[in-house]
Amino acid sequence: MAGKKKRKKTGKFGVFVGLVFALFVLAGAKINEFMLEEKLAKAMVRQKNAEIALEAEQRRAEELEEMKVDIKTRRFIEETAREKFGLTYENEIVFEAENE
Repeated sequence: MAGKKKRKKTGKFGVFVGLVFALFVLAGAKINEFMLEEKLAKAMVRQKNAEIALEAEQRRAEELEEMKVDIKTRRFIEETAREKFGLTYENEIVFEAENE
């Protein structure tokens, strides 16, 4: 029996230290979980805002495509010439309202 080593008995203090360590680990995990849930909620709000902005930009792109087609029409060119530049055809008579 000369080769056998004695094992130290773990006392109440060792068990207490182990429990405290386990509680700290669990508390850290819970805090981390809470922080991750908060980050997830913020990320979901940002994603929702980005989706709304994307839909608005897609609608705007569709409007621009429609305008692009409209700009090429003769009617648009005539209306722009009349409204912005006051141009008319040579044989056209223009009546203006009197300012009262």
